[in-house]
Amino acid sequence: MCVIVCSGEFDLDTTGNLAAACDRAAADARLLVLDVTRVTFADSPFLNVSIRLNNSRLLVLAVPLPHQLA
Repeated sequence: MCVIVCSGEFDLDTTGNLAAACDRAAADARLLVLDVTRVTFADSPFLNVSIRLNNSRLLVLAVPLPHQLA
């Protein structure tokens, strides 16, 4: 299991950093937990990365979800 803590804004310019961090840190993890409780903004690139991650391993979002992701 690997836990990645996300905070701040995730848009086209910053979501690539999240994808790279998840690929490095969770390369061998069967379960990836994204702690998104401190995310203040997320748009479609964040959703795309989440879907890609979920297709490659079990992905869980830590709750409570911010209203931007609910």
